[in-house]
Amino acid sequence: MVVGTGFVQVNDDHVLMVTDLALNSSQIDEGSVERAIQEAQEVLKARSEMSREEQARFEANLTKQIMMLNFKRKHKSPGR
Repeated sequence: MVVGTGFVQVNDDHVLMVTDLALNSSQIDEGSVERAIQEAQEVLKARSEMSREEQARFEANLTKQIMMLNFKRKHKSPGR
């Protein structure tokens, strides 16, 4: 499972996770993620025209998409 940012609380045998992203490999569409990476890279080429907040948001999104793609490729089912 790929997990984004958030918090984890562990109490005895109970785990509570609050996160912005939690996906199994089967839930990740490799093509969609690749397109999102390309789009973010294109947008970031114009970073000089962006505010620091916009730039940070796109960089965080790009990092998350790359993480998802790497996870998907590492855990790809045989024959796919």
